[in-house]
Amino acid sequence: MSESCWHRGWKSWGRATELRGPDRRSDCLLHNGWRLEIQSRALGPDEFRSREQTADAWLFDGRKAYADHRLLLQEDDRVDIVFRWQPCWPTLQACRRPVYIDIGEHVLAILWWNFRGRCATGAASRHSRRAMQGWMRYGIPLMPST
Repeated sequence: MSESCWHRGWKSWGRATELRGPDRRSDCLLHNGWRLEIQSRALGPDEFRSREQTADAWLFDGRKAYADHRLLLQEDDRVDIVFRWQPCWPTLQACRRPVYIDIGEHVLAILWWNFRGRCATGAASRHSRRAMQGWMRYGIPLMPST
């Protein structure tokens, strides 16, 4: 499957791309040495497990879910953002690595989440796209958007 413009755009912010490992590749290397897996679609369980073994973090495309009001956000004084994503991609609950979700103007850094079937609820900090890109390439600390 060919990469989308969205995928290539995010990947270009890594310090290196298409990293080869013993079993497969990772999309890009971040300033902090993490291997980031960038994903715009749901993966099957076997493919997901394979990528989870080599990825240090995930960036998921949540723009359509957010635009379609399947990913709902509410500001919260204690944790920045609380969210509900329904229906979410089934394999998301298998994530054991840090997760970031692109919703367009902002990126959510998932602090925690719970699943009930295909409904994910949780808390996140919200960051601008520019802040996320600066973190990926230069290691500039992510600070929540205001």
